[in-house]
Amino acid sequence: MIMNNFFSVFTYTPWDNLNTKLLTEVKLLSLKSITKTFPVIEPEFFDDLLSNLYNFEHYSWVQCIKRIVGPNNEDYDIAPWNFIWAMDNERKNFSILNSK
Repeated sequence: MIMNNFFSVFTYTPWDNLNTKLLTEVKLLSLKSITKTFPVIEPEFFDDLLSNLYNFEHYSWVQCIKRIVGPNNEDYDIAPWNFIWAMDNERKNFSILNSK
């Protein structure tokens, strides 16, 4: 399996006080290149995220996506996308890019 179906997300980093002078490029592998289809994410997942945004201080929401480029170098409209950055209990980062 060749892993070259990367999306590039150009964004401001939320933990850098939203430094608007420097864009960060995050490369994300498309799950479709591994699983052949996109996984179904239940609406409850997003309901829980939204609930946590309002109930816990260590969750935050910012509009910081500036550009999304697909695996074939195609530009995407940023409006219908969510980019989730998270850290697990072992302080490992992970990212999810999904369309609304």
